[in-house]
Amino acid sequence: MATLGEIDDAVRAFRKAGGRDLILLHCTSSYPTPVAALHLRKIPALSAVFACPVGFSDHSEGVLAAALSVVLGACFIEKHFTLDRNLPGPDHRFSSDPQQMQALVKAIRDAEQALGQSAIGPTESEQQARQEFRLSCVAARDLSAGEILQPKDITFARPATGIPPVLAEFLVGRKLKQRCARGQQILLQHLE
Repeated sequence: MATLGEIDDAVRAFRKAGGRDLILLHCTSSYPTPVAALHLRKIPALSAVFACPVGFSDHSEGVLAAALSVVLGACFIEKHFTLDRNLPGPDHRFSSDPQQMQALVKAIRDAEQALGQSAIGPTESEQQARQEFRLSCVAARDLSAGEILQPKDITFARPATGIPPVLAEFLVGRKLKQRCARGQQILLQHLE
């Protein structure tokens, strides 16, 4: 419910009093908070403006908002907990029971894992798939020893254990020193 100026006043007061370990919590004070009122993009915005970590005080139902907040940089999650959602009081009806809390923790841990690393390139799990799913140059038809390879003689098929398609032009005009059956990889040792 705070304005940017009010948050700034609070942060300045905290820091002026010698506070060092500050985590702001983004929170929508609506119980339960509708999904459209979550405004989770405020998490990275608050972090940028106040140069501190930001968490999320989640008053929504379910686990989606908390998991998404982690994706947007939330480093701390606050969620109401109850042993029975039917207990009297204003918070129990939208609080997480033990099973929901377990699902929430799992969703957050899955979100953290799904973020992975930012390095561009094949992941460890993709290394095997690169070989299995990518293509190699293969004979488009049965080819005899002595034939000069033409573009129409070369097609592409899995796995990527031979000459990659990007080098197909290298094969054109080369003479075969042995027979290549249709679908067989054309390898350097097949060329004169």
